[in-house]
Amino acid sequence: MTPSLNQGSFIREAVESVLAQDYTNLEYLVIDGGSTDGTVEILRDYGDCLSWVSEPDRGQSHAINKGWRRARGEILAWLNSDDKLLPGAVSIAVEALQADREAAVAYGDLDEVDRDGQLIRTVSYGDFDRWTLLHVYNPIPQPAAFIRRTALEEVGYVDEQLNYVMDWDLWMRIAKRKRIIHVPARLAVIRAYPDTKSQTGGYRQYREVVRILRRHREMRFPPGIAARGLDTSRFLLRRWIIRHTPRAARQTVSRLLHGAGASVRRLVRAVSGRAIE
Repeated sequence: MTPSLNQGSFIREAVESVLAQDYTNLEYLVIDGGSTDGTVEILRDYGDCLSWVSEPDRGQSHAINKGWRRARGEILAWLNSDDKLLPGAVSIAVEALQADREAAVAYGDLDEVDRDGQLIRTVSYGDFDRWTLLHVYNPIPQPAAFIRRTALEEVGYVDEQLNYVMDWDLWMRIAKRKRIIHVPARLAVIRAYPDTKSQTGGYRQYREVVRILRRHREMRFPPGIAARGLDTSRFLLRRWIIRHTPRAARQTVSRLLHGAGASVRRLVRAVSGRAIE
């Protein structure tokens, strides 16, 4: 399913990527929050190929839950309206879950692209590490993750009080009870650009990170609190500096701040005793 609000610039690509999947028993729902930018007209173009609704909701987390509760399948996923699935993604994920009946979540790798769809990098977090998930950062790329409904019914759906890290919180709850597996295949495309929630969340997003780390912690001060705090400060500083730096010097500034980010990860790795990639 896809939650959407005023993403008419991207929604068609998201829809096409799902409808082009080679998995035949596929149900696709779009839960739109009442867009006014032409999204509804685009959805109408697909006729009976998908199910959709456009009406006010209580935010992205509420839209996700609404879509999942309406869906009839045993394996669920959510794809944001500015992201895409890669060809064969659904079949690969379903096959992995069928092969490992104990697994509640299967996730793969993904491509990160810019607003125009140009590749930035390919991201792979590798085999699942429960300790890292619960204490440091979220190693499960949400667009490339597929979940058993039975697991959702057992641990509960997305926390509708969360606006930024609802996926991380869900993976934490599942990981405490169920098995999570990595599929060594590129399954999705995530779009990174300045207007996304993850890019604009700043300290509001950081406060949510602290909230869920403390909610699920197995230690008093999880290293993720320090790591994310330093990284958030670095990101906000980078954005401010770039806005106030002459264009000719921006590349140099970006390289220096990228190096600072690597230093933060090395520091947290030394403190935590765990690898942080």
